Amino acid sequence: MDGAIEDTICAVATPAGEGGIGIVRISGRQALSVACQIVRLRSNQPLDGVASHTLHLADIFFPRQSGHGGDSGPNQLQLVGEMIDEGLVVYMKGPRSFTSEDSVEIHCHGGSVVVGLVCQACLVAGARLAQPGEFTKRAFLNGRLDLSQAEAVLDTIRSKSEAALKLAQRHLRGELGRHVDRLRA
Repeated sequence: MDGAIEDTICAVATPAGEGGIGIVRISGRQALSVACQIVRLRSNQPLDGVASHTLHLADIFFPRQSGHGGDSGPNQLQLVGEMIDEGLVVYMKGPRSFTSEDSVEIHCHGGSVVVGLVCQACLVAGARLAQPGEFTKRAFLNGRLDLSQAEAVLDTIRSKSEAALKLAQRHLRGELGRHVDRLRA
C-alpha cells in the first residue's frame, strides 16, 4: 500500500450504490481539521469544540479553500462553498477509534453522487483517498488489532452464513490471538 501512516485518509465506508445512508470516514492526525473545513454544525458550535463520540446534526459543504490534497479542477471551482448535503457527524478522538487515531465519520444521504462529493470535499480539504484495507491496516499498526483480528474484519464482511459470522466475530474479539498466546506460553 502506498501512502504514509502519517497521512490523513478518507474513504466511503458504506457499500457502493443507492441507500438511505452513506458514510465517509476520515482518519489521521488532521482528521478534525479536514472535517472542520467541510462541516458546519447546526448548533453553531465549532466541530473542534464538541465532545468526542457524540453525534451532531450538520450541513456539509465543499471547502472554500483547499488544503494540501486533491486537485483543483473546473468542477471543484463551481462547487466552492456550495452545500452538498445535510447529515450527522461524529468525532472520535484517538485512541478511542477503530484506527486508534483521531477519526471523523460523516453520515449523509447514500446516493453515489452525494458520498462522492463529500469524499471529494475531504480530498480538497487535505486528506488523501485511503487504499483498500488501509483503515484496518492502521488499526493493526497502531496496536488496536492483532493480525488474527485484522483478518477477522474481512472474514466478518465476507461471511456467508451465521456460523461463519460467529467464528469471525470470535476471532475479532481476540479469542484466536489469546489461544495462540496460551500455546506460545
